[in-house]
Amino acid sequence: RGLTSSGGAEMSPAPPLNTLLEAAEGRSLELDSESETLRDELAALEKEVVDKRAEKTIAAQKAVQELLKKKETLQKKSKLMDAAAGHVRLALAKLKRAQAAGLDDWKELKEE
Repeated sequence: RGLTSSGGAEMSPAPPLNTLLEAAEGRSLELDSESETLRDELAALEKEVVDKRAEKTIAAQKAVQELLKKKETLQKKSKLMDAAAGHVRLALAKLKRAQAAGLDDWKELKEE
């Protein structure tokens, strides 16, 4: 970045709106897919916990403890993934509103 005559940092031009839309749509699909994968993993893990609990052995109890730790980690990751996907969906919606309004730059969108 260069400096402007007033000493501030130059602002690089924003990428074209269509480029931003494509990137946001792609990222949204990636996050949704990853969220679904995490939900599937959690469901499989829950089934494994139920199966191990039915065994009633000491080894099975220890396995349940480890599975529950793994489940907690996956739940945290899933929650963060869902939050990230939500932010991307909000950005995507704003980009689509800017496009529908015929704007070239989403920053020009004025919302009440």
